[in-house]
Formats: sequence, C-alpha cells, structure tokens
Amino acid sequence: MIARGLTWLGACAALADLHFREAVRVLRWPGTIVVLAIPALCFAQEPLAFRRGGLDVSWSSIGRITLLVVCLAPLYLSLHRSPRRVVLERRGSVRPECAAIGRGIGVGLSLFAIASCAAIASITWESIRFSAADWSRFSILLGQAALLATILGPASMLLDFLDGPALRTLVWTAAMIVATAGPALPVVVPFDRLLGTGDFARIWDSSIILPLGLATIGTYLTVIASNRRSRRG
Repeated sequence: MIARGLTWLGACAALADLHFREAVRVLRWPGTIVVLAIPALCFAQEPLAFRRGGLDVSWSSIGRITLLVVCLAPLYLSLHRSPRRVVLERRGSVRPECAAIGRGIGVGLSLFAIASCAAIASITWESIRFSAADWSRFSILLGQAALLATILGPASMLLDFLDGPALRTLVWTAAMIVATAGPALPVVVPFDRLLGTGDFARIWDSSIILPLGLATIGTYLTVIASNRRSRRG
C-alpha cells in the first residue's frame, strides 16, 4: 500500500513538472510582456496630464491587472495547447486522477509564477522610485494569485472538453464575468472579493478560503470523472 502510494505521488509530481514546464514555455512571451509593462504602468501616474485624465496607476490597479492576467492565462494555454502532453499521458497509461492532479498543480504553479514575476517587478520599481516598498501589499497580491491559481489550474482542464477556440473563449470569458460580478449573482466562488474594486481584499478569511477550497476539490472531481467517461467512450 505504501509503495503504491509513493508510486502514485511520484506520477503526480512528474506530470506536474511536465505541465509546469510546458505552461511556462507557452506563457513565456505573454508573461514577459506583462512584467515589462509594470514599469510603464508605474510611470504613467507621474505626468500631471495623466493624473488630470484620471489615469492614476496605483498599486491596486497593478494588482488587479496582474490577477486579470492570471485569469486569462488558462484560456491562452488552452488555445495554444500542445498535442505532446496528451501523447505522453496516454503513452504512460496515466490514471485519470494522476493526470488531473498533475496538470492542475502544474498549470497552477505556472500562473503563480507569472503573478510572482509581476509582483516582484512592481515592488522593485516601487523601491527604486521611493526608496521604500509596501511589502504587505506585495504579500497580499501573492496570496490572491495563489488562491486564484489553485482553482484555475484544474478549471482550465474543463476547456479540453470544448471544441473550437471560439467556444472555449466564449465559455471562459462568460465564466470569469459571472465569477467576478459580485454578490448580485449566484456565485459560489468569491472571485469578486479577490478582484474587487476595493484596494485589497482580506484574503485570509474563512469566507474566501473555504469556498475556494471546496470549489477546487469539486473541480478536480469533475475533471477526473469526465476523463474516466471519455476514456470509456
């Protein structure tokens, strides 16, 4: 039993590493553009003409832009997915649960890596400009990104069951709009709290952690069940 468990964990870790490296390869140029855009966004708040026009780019604006990129990255990955991943999984006779957990963790880590690079660029630029930096906002942004990546990693696999880039784009965009619309809509996952209009949400709160955790587990179970059904078919 122990040996089987270790083998199962090893397979999940190997797949997580495979998906992380593939996701980083696919996202390297969009991620680089986002990271390089941070100094430009910070500089945009300096000219008086920008401020008069209401274009004051603050830490909260950069944070929301970073989290928006985290939300859109899974769609970009799905639209640029490589058949090499599917071939490797099928060749290795990977169990559906291993494939789901491995890919979910790998994609989630790649999303967190992008957000981390953007946050590091932001805090570095703030330190250069003001000789000081607000590390509390830096840590909160990383926490928000980690919570989003935890559920968006496995959720991105649901796009594999849709045919055509147009349908995937429509479904993912609609899902993100509903998830961030706020309490007016029947939303289970509190994305509106993470991407809200406030400066920064209080993320270490049971009202956020518990729904995100349950939604993540439910997403994994849905993907595993869907994979089992597709293989039988």
